[in-house]
Amino acid sequence: MRKGLIIVLLLAPFLVTAAEAQDDWFFGLAWSVSVPMEDTKEFTDKTSFRGAAMEIRKMTNPNVSFGGVFAWNVFDWDGEGTGSIENTTISGYQFRYGNYFPLMLNGHYYLGKKGGTRVFAGLNAGGFITERRLEIGLIAITEDKWLWGGAPELGVAIPFNWNLAGFVNARYFYGFKSGDTPALSYLNFGVGLVWR
Repeated sequence: MRKGLIIVLLLAPFLVTAAEAQDDWFFGLAWSVSVPMEDTKEFTDKTSFRGAAMEIRKMTNPNVSFGGVFAWNVFDWDGEGTGSIENTTISGYQFRYGNYFPLMLNGHYYLGKKGGTRVFAGLNAGGFITERRLEIGLIAITEDKWLWGGAPELGVAIPFNWNLAGFVNARYFYGFKSGDTPALSYLNFGVGLVWR
């Protein structure tokens, strides 16, 4: 899974160049903080400061854009407890890890005028590549799954100059339960830059 992220990051400069070539395209990179909720919190209950997102959007009119987002959010937990993964329950001192890769298409609506500060709201829909890992002593159990899901989003973009803006956003990621894999849910806060 990490190979895929490395390939995407290596391609990022080419996407930026393509986005800059068209005034109605833009490309963004963000660092994110995530707070686990519901079933996700039961497996890894610590706030995560390890997250990144990359997205590209195309303005179809002055107030609407469509595009896609790829992100990587990492959660971890260690301590004494009982954990379950893939129909296996283990008790003792554990290390738990969750790597979640949202891969989604999105649409956004913007308030304000082009070139100024803009508040936006959007909806992301697609899926998650998920990897949950439970370690205790010399035993490690890993579960990899694809979950369908989505994420409503709110944010604000503040221009620095004609082709660079900063933004902050909040997304509520939710992946639907699949078989024995519980639903995925976490609140994600991002800070980043947008190239136009």
